[in-house]
Amino acid sequence: MRSTIRTGHTDKENRKADRGLSQRSRKTDEKINVRGDAVDIKITKKLLSSYRKYRREIPLLETELEELLTTDAGIGNSTILDYKNGYPQPQSIVGFDWNLYEHRKGVLERRKEQVKAIEQWIKSIEDGQIRCVFRMRYIDGMSWVKIAEKTGYGGREDYVRRVIRDGYLKKCNIR
Repeated sequence: MRSTIRTGHTDKENRKADRGLSQRSRKTDEKINVRGDAVDIKITKKLLSSYRKYRREIPLLETELEELLTTDAGIGNSTILDYKNGYPQPQSIVGFDWNLYEHRKGVLERRKEQVKAIEQWIKSIEDGQIRCVFRMRYIDGMSWVKIAEKTGYGGREDYVRRVIRDGYLKKCNIR
């Protein structure tokens, strides 16, 4: 079982965080290993291809969190049954939707961690040509044709994709 040491939180909150991490790692392709407060994200092809989407999603999530706090968007409504008179009467309860806020905040934190992990992984590639190919494809969003032209393999985009990228991913056991 994974353990997370989070200061300032109750045991119940820590167990809930642990359950959330195990559910999250089952739902997504990347694997999240927790050691103390450090989070290691395993790089996968799916995570690499989602990088640009995640980077675009971060400002949207930040804006949404700000709107939840400052506008009526964060107000939620629930209905409960009140048995004060001996029989169930529906009662409406209105208040801030903390569950939605915490969920969105967790998604934002995960996206930031994933983006940072991908950027660090690409920067850590030792071979300059391979690092350049990964940066152009995943960070800059270039097509394989443009990457082939820029790297001197004009008209041979399959070479860049299959030999350089796929060869490096296979060497690193990334699927």
